[in-house]
Amino acid sequence: MRLPLASRRRNDELEDRAAALHSLAALLRAGSTPRNALFLWHEDAPEAMRPLLERMSRRLILGESTFDAIESLSGAFGSDGRSLQVLFGMSGLLGGDLARIVDGLADTIERRRAAWQTTLAAVAGMSLSARIIAGLPLLCIPLVPASGVSLMDPAGLSMLILGVVLALGGMRWMKHLTPEPPRTEDGACVAARVAAAALSGGAPLGPTLEAIARHAPEDVRNDLARAHKLNLLGLPWSDALRRTGNPGLTGMSVTLDRAARKGLPAADGLEAFAAHRDAQFARELDRAVRRAPILMTVPLVACVLPSFLLLGVVPFVRGLAL
Repeated sequence: MRLPLASRRRNDELEDRAAALHSLAALLRAGSTPRNALFLWHEDAPEAMRPLLERMSRRLILGESTFDAIESLSGAFGSDGRSLQVLFGMSGLLGGDLARIVDGLADTIERRRAAWQTTLAAVAGMSLSARIIAGLPLLCIPLVPASGVSLMDPAGLSMLILGVVLALGGMRWMKHLTPEPPRTEDGACVAARVAAAALSGGAPLGPTLEAIARHAPEDVRNDLARAHKLNLLGLPWSDALRRTGNPGLTGMSVTLDRAARKGLPAADGLEAFAAHRDAQFARELDRAVRRAPILMTVPLVACVLPSFLLLGVVPFVRGLAL
């Protein structure tokens, strides 16, 4: 349960990722071609990102395609690397303000970092408390010799083993009940934000969604592929997304329908949909955080308390009896 350390690493990664994308957007805005901007990217990127971007630059020198070179960033950029692939691919096919689109992706990462920090603050204290409470019985073991009884006789050894097993079981159970902030962004949110960024940069809706379907996040890839096939058969994208049955993609279809009926920009609607879905996940996490202490009373009573009695109380009672 190394959540604080993991959170710092996660926050640093997101901060570096957003800063790197802002520097890439600056190169594009200065007049560099997309391929040349990727080649020069490492010079203005954060220190932690430079080795990876230098390797990508060398791959470009050897003639690798822009798409494949960006794919090499997937380890450091995660789902955002896939989004960047889609954005560069759409820019090559459809044009548009790529610098603005990349800046939009960086802004999205910065918002996700802020949300990560907020949810982490709610979870970190509970995680630490659960570890301390579940581990208290184990702290009683060094005090057992003071009771004057031996732990090497059959009764003492059985009591020790059972107490340790209950303590470790309670610790694991409470860890399982401790909610954690999501490690990756919801696939529907990623698709909506990438589409919104592309549409804001001037890309058409149909080709944008087609490009996203080809390089979608893992949790919505199959559903978006099915929606793409339905669209090729003649269904509008809004109907195709609705027929997938995926709740997130269904929400996107409602947003697209509403924008078409009211004559509103689809980009604004998709960005609002992604923000609403993020807020929904935040509320669900908040409910989970509030419910976790209640659920933790079960392992507390079933495991931690009996373990404390076996390791901290019974040996002294046995010592008094002897």
